[in-house]
Amino acid sequence: MSSSRAALALPEVEDSRWQPTGAYAAANLLLGDTLLDRGDPLGALRHFEALLAVDIDHARALRGWSTAQRRLGRGGAHASRGLALLEGLDATELVAGLGVDRYELGRPLGRGRHAVVYQAFDRRVGRDVAIKRLVAEGSDGRLVSARFFAEARTLARVRSPHVIALLDVQPAHRFVALGLCRGGNLRVAVRKRLLGPADLPRVGAQIVSALRAVHAAGAVHRDIKPANILVREAREGSPVALADFGLALADPRSGSGHAGTLRYLAPELRSPGPAARATPASDLFSAGVVLLELALHPQPLPAVFDQIGAAAFDPEEHVPKDLPGAWTDRLVRMLGPDPAARG
Repeated sequence: MSSSRAALALPEVEDSRWQPTGAYAAANLLLGDTLLDRGDPLGALRHFEALLAVDIDHARALRGWSTAQRRLGRGGAHASRGLALLEGLDATELVAGLGVDRYELGRPLGRGRHAVVYQAFDRRVGRDVAIKRLVAEGSDGRLVSARFFAEARTLARVRSPHVIALLDVQPAHRFVALGLCRGGNLRVAVRKRLLGPADLPRVGAQIVSALRAVHAAGAVHRDIKPANILVREAREGSPVALADFGLALADPRSGSGHAGTLRYLAPELRSPGPAARATPASDLFSAGVVLLELALHPQPLPAVFDQIGAAAFDPEEHVPKDLPGAWTDRLVRMLGPDPAARG
């Protein structure tokens, strides 16, 4: 295994990064499979994520990623499957509704392992909302349910126009109602050209404002990435909102930093260990990576962000010098190796 890790650092292996059957893919797959066999699902997860970062639909990496997630007790299906996961939803689920007359269910928007998100109409106030409904069953249902509504309690403490609003909680009927965002997530909006590098000052200020509110509420998000930043309307200039608090810690002292997605993970969290703890500073680093990705579009992020381990790098080397406003200096601070100096 040590030889495979050493191989990842070789220039010729790095040059094969974009080849699905090249040496880079082979080394990460071998390391991921080996770590799974040795009982280290977290280590395996990072190698599968490194490959999925450059080939989001790599079948073997997706299988390994899902297996590692299950062994970590997180469950979930990889987000690249998107709405394809909705195939097979029973039509009676939509017809029967939620057991609450207030909401009229509409089309499904997305599905994970434990929840389905629908667009719905709130008859009481006459507006569209997003309904996130828990569908977990079986032996892990009680634990998943507890986590599901813990997410709602965390979200209820946060007050910000740039954090998705919690509108209703119905534990008896296993769902929550959230503000509806029609513009998709940040990556989808960029792909549709609703957002681009010129929007960095506006989007950056909104994301930082959202994180201030989260941290002021005593929580840490732990999973800042484009998929969890939603665009409110499908139009240019629409504001963004931070969403998906499923991995959030209501008390940062209550859990480790072993969560999140490799590409957006702060350096101090990349090496598993008891000292690795998610903090507001690690959220800021993740936000910095998201914003750097927006600033560089359509160019990819530097390869260092997809490397395993706490590889040191100089943010001044990767952040463009001519970003609008003061965002060159701001991103350099957010991406700095010292958590205490971020901001």
